[in-house]
Amino acid sequence: MRNYLPGTLASMMMLLLTACSGVRDVSDRHYEYENAHSLAWNISTAAGMTSFEDAKLNPPLSSLYSRKDYDLSYPVKSAQTLNESTLPLAPLLRFTPTGMAPEDWWFNRILAWVPTELAKTPQQASTVLASTIQEAVLTTLKETKRPTGEIKNEAGDNGWINKYALQITAPRYVVVHFADSAAGCEFPDKNVPFIERIKLPSCAFFAEFHDPEKIVSTPAFITPNATGKSYLIRPDGLNSSFVADAFDKPSTLSDDERTRMAYDFLQKVSQHLPSWVIFYISPHERAGMPAIILQSGKVYFFVTERPSKP
Repeated sequence: MRNYLPGTLASMMMLLLTACSGVRDVSDRHYEYENAHSLAWNISTAAGMTSFEDAKLNPPLSSLYSRKDYDLSYPVKSAQTLNESTLPLAPLLRFTPTGMAPEDWWFNRILAWVPTELAKTPQQASTVLASTIQEAVLTTLKETKRPTGEIKNEAGDNGWINKYALQITAPRYVVVHFADSAAGCEFPDKNVPFIERIKLPSCAFFAEFHDPEKIVSTPAFITPNATGKSYLIRPDGLNSSFVADAFDKPSTLSDDERTRMAYDFLQKVSQHLPSWVIFYISPHERAGMPAIILQSGKVYFFVTERPSKP
């Protein structure tokens, strides 16, 4: 009896932990759109983020910022499109007070709803997403005539403690290095010592996300899929996703220019992604750039109409 009880408890605990680490199907619940908020707010909220606050503007200004065809290209190339020269972004900038803990909206995120017909397991869903993103990045680099360097598309190891104790699922990385003459990024000579190489300007797409933990009902802002169900890639919590700014330590750019080039680059990548892969870009107030949502190249601002006074 003395040997049996601990063994039984251990077995029960392992079964419990295994059950907790499996994918949950909660597709019977449907996200209810909140009309009082912007589409950007609803998308990020549906993904589970602590959403960025909508800027409240008077009409018709709120209608202008509710358009989806804003062009983030940098440098600005045309006065005929909706861009920073024709519609400044200053009205959307707000220095939101926060507490000590980091908010979900502080960092760039991937929000993804991988159709269940494309993957039978959470691990397959991560692979599908990684391949989809990598292909979009490579297409963008080809179109913008940027030479492509080292590529990494691989799963990480989350370890026993992370997996069973902290419930952190396995991470997945997509990294694509590239050269960019405007940012002073070149492929460093491998003979240069590592400590010197990391000081050089670096251009790379870097994304990290984790295996999905649940299957959800495909929300209305995603193109309908065959099953009506999707694997949700989390942008929040310990299993949150992350996307780095593409231009690090550029030798020829100011911080403001680097930030605008990063927005521009992600919009171009987004143009080659299906509707179920969405980028959230965090606010960069010092550079004059607000938080945005990118879906298939379209720009959604966190803006809503100011309620009229009675």
